[in-house]
Amino acid sequence: MKCAPGDEALVRSALDGAFPSETVKESSLRAVRRVLPPRGPALYLKLFRERGVGAAMRRLVADRAAREYAVLDHLRRAGVTAAVPVACGTHDGASFLITREIPGAKILKDLLPHRELIAALGTFVRAIHDAGVRHDDLHLGNVLVSGSTLHLVDVHRAAIRPKLARAERIEGLGFLLLSLHTLVSAADQRRFLNAYWGERPSKALLLDLRHAFRKARERYSEDRTKRCLISGREFEKAGGLMLRRPLSATAAKDALKAPPLREIKSVGRRRLWLATPDRFVREGPRSKRIWRNAHALAVRHVATPRLWAWSGDRILGEWLSDAAPLNDYVDRPWKPRERRAFRAALARFVREMHRAGVHHGDLKANNILVRPGPQFFIIDLDRAEFFPEVPLERRLSDLAQLNAALGQPVTVGDRLAFYRAYAGRETEWNRKWKEWVKEIMRRTRVRKHRWPG
Repeated sequence: MKCAPGDEALVRSALDGAFPSETVKESSLRAVRRVLPPRGPALYLKLFRERGVGAAMRRLVADRAAREYAVLDHLRRAGVTAAVPVACGTHDGASFLITREIPGAKILKDLLPHRELIAALGTFVRAIHDAGVRHDDLHLGNVLVSGSTLHLVDVHRAAIRPKLARAERIEGLGFLLLSLHTLVSAADQRRFLNAYWGERPSKALLLDLRHAFRKARERYSEDRTKRCLISGREFEKAGGLMLRRPLSATAAKDALKAPPLREIKSVGRRRLWLATPDRFVREGPRSKRIWRNAHALAVRHVATPRLWAWSGDRILGEWLSDAAPLNDYVDRPWKPRERRAFRAALARFVREMHRAGVHHGDLKANNILVRPGPQFFIIDLDRAEFFPEVPLERRLSDLAQLNAALGQPVTVGDRLAFYRAYAGRETEWNRKWKEWVKEIMRRTRVRKHRWPG
């Protein structure tokens, strides 16, 4: 065991369960407990649960608890504020790490957007990299804020290098931008990067960062999506069902087998009905694909009704009783200001869906639900595809499908204004707007559009 001589009694008492404690995180691989000694700050006890001969052999080569202790110690010696390591070693056949709690610290993610913290984060991450630490899990949940000081915690996927190469820095920044981009504006993301590099990044560097961001997003999204098919913290496999916690298998089976309260739609082998006032059942041959695609959208921050269970050819999901299909929602008298705000919001939603790497494949107006606000939700996901960057052909296809499905009172002027809002600041979409609008209109006509003219 490695620890300061004066902490040995404290550490052994924490390991033996002599102090009150609470579980913070738990999985099959790791557990984290917050331990409350009678005096001094709380302790965090992280247990790496691998046991047996194989685990013992791996610890001889690369003990994860010892490596995390070494990284934290290295950072603090380099002047980078991080969790204070107290001890590491083995206990009851498993590795452990103990760190001290940072009193009064809050998670950075919960404090954003905050302009000063964004710039401070850029400087902080630069200091981590300058110290020769490569962190492959550096996200906003692993940075704490105490007063005006940032602290790094949870470095089990970090390693010490003599010097970080440019490519390693860019890869780390791309991963961090993945957790940053949904919380702050594009201007704040640039502010973060400016603080990190000490100057405005070049166009070539920004392109490299964008590539790293997309690569990190795809890797993260694919990993998170797979979790909907295995038992874990969010999902449970039980009795032939995949469930979203905390729904029980009994409740799911009752809803899936309950007689319909109301039939919503029936086309061939596909049926949709209400099982309860707030949950629907969808029956069809591609249920597994829809189950997986729904969670793939969710991890990419594209709104879709929450699915609660999947079994065979049936899915149980959340019924949005206060939402209407887009084609019904727009069929109303509109004040000019309301019309402008709505089409801009819809354009942003579709643009962000494409920026998230999602191609719907059947983006008809009745496959977008609208709540007052407005809030938009995508449904009917069996044809959805996912890309690091949605190809132009797929984007044009989605836009033409949506354009063809909307009739009056949506005017030609509304459609052109929607396109300009969809293009946003994308240089290519603004430069070629006439060419691509003509192509969208050509495809719209081929689809026997509903719009006049």
